[in-house]
Amino acid sequence: MEVADMTDRPFSLQELQQAKRRGRDTATGADGVPYSMLAHAGPAGDAALLATLNASWTAGRLPPAWNEADIKPIPKPREPSKFRPISLLSCLAKTAEKMVLARLQWHIGPSHPHIFGYTRRVSTADSILTLMTHINLRPTVAVFIDLEKAFKLASPHANLDALVKKATSCSTAVPGSDSRVTSRASKRGKMGHPRAASSAPYFSTC
Repeated sequence: MEVADMTDRPFSLQELQQAKRRGRDTATGADGVPYSMLAHAGPAGDAALLATLNASWTAGRLPPAWNEADIKPIPKPREPSKFRPISLLSCLAKTAEKMVLARLQWHIGPSHPHIFGYTRRVSTADSILTLMTHINLRPTVAVFIDLEKAFKLASPHANLDALVKKATSCSTAVPGSDSRVTSRASKRGKMGHPRAASSAPYFSTC
């Protein structure tokens, strides 16, 4: 119950300020609000943003604008005639995600020491060094797996189930409902580029 109380509680001003410190100005989402604006919002702006975040957390839903991404076509460096899409998300939504992520990391705890993928401050060199140290002067069978398009091919339903099983408190950030993670209907914006629903987490409360 104590752990659940810690993860279910409203976000604090300190959590918001810590999340804002990690934001560096990048291209903004559809709302046009950059990280620098959040950094200079002042006490009144912080209070308004925190109230919005906590209302979203309590309701278990993100504001509709936070669930959209502006998709920009960017030419490929070696093939200028071909383009790759870049999804620009709301800095407000990404700030909320950082706050939720910090709670999840605190609640779930550290990963297994031999997990190297998608781990902060860990690179390919770390995994190779660990492997070489283990196999030194020993007969070893090693299997190397390279997952192409890992994020695209990952099952959203499996990720959702794994996160729900891992979390023990009532409130957690989950990848989204079936409709949100499996369908991304896009529409053309005023500037001629498509706008799509993002796959950002929504706040689910029991």
